[in-house]
Amino acid sequence: MVRKTQSEALKTRTSIIDAAEKLFVRDGFLGASLSAIVSEAGITKGALFHYFPNKESVFREVWARLQEKMDTEAKIAARDSGSETDPYASFLAGCRVYLEWTSRKDYQKILVVEGPAVLGLKGMYEAENESGSRNMRRGLTHLSDKGIIPEEMVEPYGLLLLNALNGAGFAIRYDCGDVSVAELYEAFERLLRGLR
Repeated sequence: MVRKTQSEALKTRTSIIDAAEKLFVRDGFLGASLSAIVSEAGITKGALFHYFPNKESVFREVWARLQEKMDTEAKIAARDSGSETDPYASFLAGCRVYLEWTSRKDYQKILVVEGPAVLGLKGMYEAENESGSRNMRRGLTHLSDKGIIPEEMVEPYGLLLLNALNGAGFAIRYDCGDVSVAELYEAFERLLRGLR
């Protein structure tokens, strides 16, 4: 039996995730069969099961990869928006990226529609909360270090702001009200700048 090189193994794993993402976005978790994922990836079922024990584990990887891509883009935007005169600029730039991603079809389908169904509300909350809370803490700690908000409010403000952004993401997906991404961002900015 010929063993795959590390780069070949990574290529196979990536092709599974790519295929699964395409099918989960198009057909949903329930509609995307393992046979369809295998066919789309151009591999065997055995190869899929070598990397993933079941369809849910493939979905979790797709979910995590989309979150990671959005998070990376948000961090780059935050880093590039640093300002000597506006202590909020970096934090807001990262939040703007999140709101923009919530209007993307792939992000909406995987994270907003399928995520709660597959992971459950508790699992979804825990998965999102880990990276989201860390980013909120980072931004709010910066504002606390600048003397804008009290240190003891970093955690409670972080929880409220994270859930405000997540709620905005659901509102964008489900067209709750006649509010645009730009208007939600403006409201979030006013909210953030009003914290003391």
